[in-house]
Amino acid sequence: MELILPEYAKYVYEINCLRINVAKVLAHRDALKYHICRYIELDYMLKVGALEYKQFLIENKVEKAKRMLHYLQDENAKPEDLPELIRKEFEEKDQKAKDMGESINNAIDMSLERIPTEDEITELNSHYLVLLRDYSPEINIKNSDEEKEMFDDIQKAYILCDLETIKKYEKSKKEELFFDELEEYKKEKVRLNELLSNTNKEIAKIKNTFPYTEKLSIQDENLFRRRKETINARTNELEDELQLLQKELRKF
Repeated sequence: MELILPEYAKYVYEINCLRINVAKVLAHRDALKYHICRYIELDYMLKVGALEYKQFLIENKVEKAKRMLHYLQDENAKPEDLPELIRKEFEEKDQKAKDMGESINNAIDMSLERIPTEDEITELNSHYLVLLRDYSPEINIKNSDEEKEMFDDIQKAYILCDLETIKKYEKSKKEELFFDELEEYKKEKVRLNELLSNTNKEIAKIKNTFPYTEKLSIQDENLFRRRKETINARTNELEDELQLLQKELRKF
């Protein structure tokens, strides 16, 4: 005989299932944000970023040399004004070069830190999933201030791959979510479904932006080799062009 659940019990069951599904999707999002993309970017910066940085610096020098040559060929040019003109015109690109350099230095510093093993990350994620379901403010709208602070600490531990701290919080007892009115359960079901949909959209956005979009290009050895050859070839062309421009500039 089929058991027919009362409407109230049906919503409790559906919400518990939704909470588990939302926790899984949030865990995937956080893994992308705090670990997967972080290590893709590290790999990218060390393999490709340094090459692109060198190319960008030389490209910038070439553009500056062209601008200087064009200015000095003007009969009304005032050489004393040139440094300030160049500074203003290339302010944005000079800042970009500075930012690129800092990103590479940060990647070098990060590479000196201990990187968790795949097994450690897997274990960390399994424990974090449980804590997400029980303590994430996104899932648990009735969290107390103390529980919100606790989850902040949990998330910090997760970002730092602090497995021992994560395990410690997992031992905490969490009361079941309870609503007094059936209407509240219905509203909660709608809210959780919206959260599920929005989080999936956020994941899709992460996977369509840097650094995740570079995942294949740095993990596939053939793609990486071809990219490296292309960057180096272009850098060599720019270096030759810069030498010719500097030769012309020395005439003034």
